[in-house]
Amino acid sequence: MKQIEVKEGKMTWKAGIITILISLLFLFLYFQSPAESIPVKISCWLFAVIIMLAGLFFCLTAYNRKLMVEDMNLCYINWCGKNKNFTLNEIGYCKTELTLEGNKDFLTVYDLLGNKLCKLDYHMDGCYSLLQFLADNQVKIESSPKSEPCLHSILKAETVCAEKAADKANEFYKEAREIVEEWTRQNKKLGAEWKMGMVSYLEEEFRKDKQLWEQTSYEADSFQKLPEGFELALEGYLLKDGKYVMNKKNWAVGFYIPIIRVTKSMQIGEELRIRFYMKAGSELAERLKMLSYLLPRNRYHTEEIHLAHELKDKIDYGILNGNRTNV
Repeated sequence: MKQIEVKEGKMTWKAGIITILISLLFLFLYFQSPAESIPVKISCWLFAVIIMLAGLFFCLTAYNRKLMVEDMNLCYINWCGKNKNFTLNEIGYCKTELTLEGNKDFLTVYDLLGNKLCKLDYHMDGCYSLLQFLADNQVKIESSPKSEPCLHSILKAETVCAEKAADKANEFYKEAREIVEEWTRQNKKLGAEWKMGMVSYLEEEFRKDKQLWEQTSYEADSFQKLPEGFELALEGYLLKDGKYVMNKKNWAVGFYIPIIRVTKSMQIGEELRIRFYMKAGSELAERLKMLSYLLPRNRYHTEEIHLAHELKDKIDYGILNGNRTNV
C-alpha cells in the first residue's frame, strides 16, 4: 500500500505564532497609549486586528492543510478544513515550478478537464514524495527549464530494467570520459589529470564522518536483486604529479555524480525501481566548470592517499547477489 502525507511544516506554525505575538504587542501599545492619542490608538488597534487575522490564518493552514494518498485515492484538505476527494485516474496532469531564486514554488494538480484539484508548495513536508508518486504513475508533469536544477532527480530520471542498467551506465561512462578529457585539454596549464571510474555504495552504510575516498563500496553482481539505497556513481579525483590534490580543509578535490539509484517505487503494485539519471552528464560538466573557476583562485596541496574502493571503467553484472568489498 502506497501512503503519502503532504502537510505544512514547522515554519508555518512559527510564522503564525510570531505573527500573533506581534499583534499582541500592538494591542499592548493600544492600551498603553495616552487617552488623547486617538490616531495612535486607532492605528495600533487596526494593525493588531489585521496582523492577528494573518496569524490565525497561518495557524489554521498549518493545522488543516494537507493532502493524503492511499494507493489510488487522494484527499486534499484546504486551510479551512474542507475536504476534496479524488482518485489517481481523475488526475489529468500537474504543473510544477521550483527555482533556485525561490520566486516560484508550487505543485498544482489538475483533473482531466483542466480544473484545479489542489495546489501545494515544496516547503510542505512530503511534497517531493508526491511529485515522485505522480511521476512514477505516468501523470503528465509540466515545468520550465528553470526548475531542472531543483527537480531533475525526479523529472529527469529514467526507469530502466535490470537487464539494461549496466549498458546505460557504461554508455554514460564513455560520455563522461569525453567530457573530462575535453576539460583536461582546455585546462592544460594546470598540469593536472583525473583518476576516475564508477563505484557503488549502499546509502545505509555511507559514513558521514569519512571522506569519499575512505568509503567502503558495495560490490553487486547483478541489478536483479539490489537492495533499496543502492547507488552507482561516477567518482573522480584530481591528480598533480601522481598525487591527490587537496584543499585547505584537507578534502580531496574531485566530483561525485550519481548515475543509477535503486529507490522505493511510488507506482501502485511496484516495490523498488531502478532509476537512471539522464542529466548526469550536464551535472558533471557544471561541476568541472566550477572547478575551472575555483582552482586558479584558491590554494591547494597534494598528498598520497589510498582509495578504500576500486574505481571501474566498466560495469558487468551477472550473478544474483551482492557483497561488500574493500581494496
